[in-house]
This record gives sequence, C-alpha cells and structure tokens, in this order.
Amino acid sequence: MRREPPFIQCPEAPAGLIWVSWGLRDFSGQPFRVPIPRQRVWDYIIVLAGVPTLTLEDGPHRLSAHHALCACTEGGLFQWHEPGPGRTQFLVWVWQTPPLLPALTPPAGGMLSFRLDPEACRRLAAAHATTRQELTRPDAWSVDSLTAIRLQIEIELVRHRGTRQLPSAEQVLVQTALRWMSAHLHVPHSVFSLCDYLQVSRSTLDRLFARQFGASPMDY
Repeated sequence: MRREPPFIQCPEAPAGLIWVSWGLRDFSGQPFRVPIPRQRVWDYIIVLAGVPTLTLEDGPHRLSAHHALCACTEGGLFQWHEPGPGRTQFLVWVWQTPPLLPALTPPAGGMLSFRLDPEACRRLAAAHATTRQELTRPDAWSVDSLTAIRLQIEIELVRHRGTRQLPSAEQVLVQTALRWMSAHLHVPHSVFSLCDYLQVSRSTLDRLFARQFGASPMDY
C-alpha cells in the first residue's frame, strides 16, 4: 500500500497559493495527477531525489535530483511517472497567480527548467518549511510572508537560470550517451553497445549515470 505524500490545500488562496506538497512518493505504478480545480495555475517544483518523468501539455520531461521547474498548466494538469523502482522526493508550490518576476514566466502548457546546486536546494527546502508553517499557523502577516517567500523562490530560480557554465567532460559524456540512447530507442542494443560507442567501461558508465541521475543506464 503506497503512502500519499503530505500536502496542504488552500481554498482561500493566501497570496495566490492554492497547494503545497512535499515528501517521498513511488511513481513506478500508476501515474499521479495533482488533484486541484481546473484553472490556469503556475507550479514550482523541486526534485530533491529520484528520476521521475513529468508529462505536461507539451510532452514528457525527464527530471533528476536537483532539478527545478516552473510550469504553467491548466489546473495542475500534469502527471508524474517513474520508469523503474525507486522513490521521488520533491517540493511543490502551486499558485493561481502568475510569477512575480516576468523572467520566470513559462509558456502556457510548458515549463522553464533549472539545475540547482545542493545549497540552493537546502534554501528552497527551508522556504517550503516556512511556507507550511505560515499555512498551518496563519496570522495577520501571513499573506505578506508568503509573498516574500514566493519572491525568494523566484529569485533563487532566476539566478540559476542565468548561470551558464561550460559542461564538464563528464557531462559531455553523459549527454552523448543520452543522445545515442534516444536515437536507438526502437533498436535492441545492450549497454555494452553504448559503452563501445563511448569507449568507456561498463563500470564507468554506471558510475556516471548514478552520479547524474541516481539510476543505472538500464533503469534510465
């Protein structure tokens, strides 16, 4: 029996916030859809662990640990799915109002994606914990506090979106592997064929994928 992740639904929508969710979930069974009313919403999602696939109106998006995204969806109309055994740890905020920062506005039905460092993930986890405190113990300042938290989240994401670094040799190798795998999806190939193409050992490839995605090439 699967445990549902903790969540708070906010009917009064303080500062435009209508849903927060957090914790661990196993998405390897039936895909999971966020159960909120049909309306245009903006979803801020942080993946802390796992390799889930998020399906939006514009198609599937494969994520991994330390990925963040801002999506514009119709009433949370997206699905989580994980291809193999494992659990995803995540943080979610859902707002009924557009981002405060125009630079964070995603296309309708699509998303903006960000790669975070561990320190940024810790700061966002702390912001999520403060969000939950404001929702469970509201006072006259909660709306202002939630607005400030949202601005903090958006600044964190925008700063990471603007950071462009040259990929490391390891990242180039992983990206090459992903392109090869995408080009051979419908052809029976072994992992050893991929290793031969990349000119690396099986143990090296497994180590790279575990470090980047928390999964082996076969699971990915």
